[in-house]
Amino acid sequence: MEYKVLDSLHRPFHRPLWIVKWVCYFISLRQKSRKKNINCKELTTEFYFTLLDWLHTNYPQDCDGVPSKESVEEVWNYFSQIENQDKEERLRKVLASERERGVDTKIYSTYKAASYYMNLADDKLHFVGNISMSPNWNLNQLTKASLKSHISTVDRKMYIQHILQNDGHFFLAMCLLQKPILKYNLKMDVEIFKFMQRYYPVANFDYTKQSHGNYYVVRKRWVELLQAVNEKGTLSKVLLNSIKGCSELQTIFFDIETHVREYTTELRQRRKFIEQKNDFVVFYQSIAKTNKDKSGFVNLYDISKEMGMRYDRFQVFLTHFYQEEKMVRNIFFINIVSTIEQRKRFYIGNAPVIKIKMTKKYGV
Repeated sequence: MEYKVLDSLHRPFHRPLWIVKWVCYFISLRQKSRKKNINCKELTTEFYFTLLDWLHTNYPQDCDGVPSKESVEEVWNYFSQIENQDKEERLRKVLASERERGVDTKIYSTYKAASYYMNLADDKLHFVGNISMSPNWNLNQLTKASLKSHISTVDRKMYIQHILQNDGHFFLAMCLLQKPILKYNLKMDVEIFKFMQRYYPVANFDYTKQSHGNYYVVRKRWVELLQAVNEKGTLSKVLLNSIKGCSELQTIFFDIETHVREYTTELRQRRKFIEQKNDFVVFYQSIAKTNKDKSGFVNLYDISKEMGMRYDRFQVFLTHFYQEEKMVRNIFFINIVSTIEQRKRFYIGNAPVIKIKMTKKYGV
């Protein structure tokens, strides 16, 4: 099965999916007549100057992921004082400069945004490329409310179809995982990252937690804009109908659904562990406050008694707890007691331990 996963959505603050329609509208107008446009050697550059005019006259209500109105106005005013035939050359000089301060930095950031929109519409979601635009919106749909941030029902269908065709595995995984993750009150981005790494690892880019955070923010915004999933985690009819209309997407959907059922068992176990972990910390702190041991160490058997765990269960929990918490806490163990202690020791690795002391790591 070919993975349908977009390998890079690395600008988390440039995520207005609706602006893809603006790109398609630009292409449509450009194909009809180029007289009204600033003719540039590069398509993205030509779109950039057109976009500046559109944002200047029709700044959107949903400006999430759009350059600020202040930046748009300053850049528009800057280029409005330059002749059309000289604008592209001036832009190139600014992009090639150090851009240390002033309007140059805003030109760069607004151009970067325009470049991302074009890339998203063309290379990522493949809306651009067909001269007639027939696989996407028809001409009437494209010109109707084209420069608005509102997404109509027709637009929703269009966006969802293209996203599923190009990012089906990741997008559907997010949608199907939302309900069980909400049920067990876990962190959505963390669990989706773990799920994708296990079942659908992407090999052609550095799929780290840091980069995943960016990709997740973009797709989360898409899910919200397209109302693909409701607050309870139920998939929308528009999304389900798009899947039903394509046998390949049905195969992907059922494959992900099977893995989600399997993964849900782990989510339940993880929720239970988190609750146990919280109890462990609470009991540790409570015992430490009344502890006569001036060194601050707490006997692990005292904690296990409060948690109602026998030796074997507590040993498994303690190992897991240490592996997860050692990154955010300073955890110290000792095997020394002031009185004769004949009970079995717990083990961290191969080291026998009987007492624990914890402090938060600086800056965590």
